[in-house]
Amino acid sequence: MKLVRRFRLLTAIAALFVIGLGTQASAKEVTPEKGTVYEVLYSGLKAVADGKFDVFVDRYCSKDKLCPTDQAIRSLKKYNLPAAQRQAPKCLKGDKLDVTRVDGDLDKDEMVKIFLVCDPNGMPRPYQMTKEGGKWMFKNIY
Repeated sequence: MKLVRRFRLLTAIAALFVIGLGTQASAKEVTPEKGTVYEVLYSGLKAVADGKFDVFVDRYCSKDKLCPTDQAIRSLKKYNLPAAQRQAPKCLKGDKLDVTRVDGDLDKDEMVKIFLVCDPNGMPRPYQMTKEGGKWMFKNIY
């Protein structure tokens, strides 16, 4: 019985490893161009990486979804952004982003999910972006 459980666990780990390798191979480098969702994603992550939390909140944080109240902003600055600050530099590849997948249509949808390679040995990280007033903003940050 224990042998069967171990085999299943090893099989699951191997499958996740293979899936992870597959997503790494399909990553494409994207140069953020002005006015695109990629520019907002890159600039927002750069602000977080540099510890400029007020800049992130003022320019890149969704006022409807991520930063709707003063309490939400205080919590974001105290917990989420310091944690994201440790991860964000790994997601920036010079002046490019390694994008593995985009869920949604960047031209038509008001909300998209962009998966970035931040750790070459890990799974891609999802970042949800939403449009507010015709501008892309962060809906979440990890």
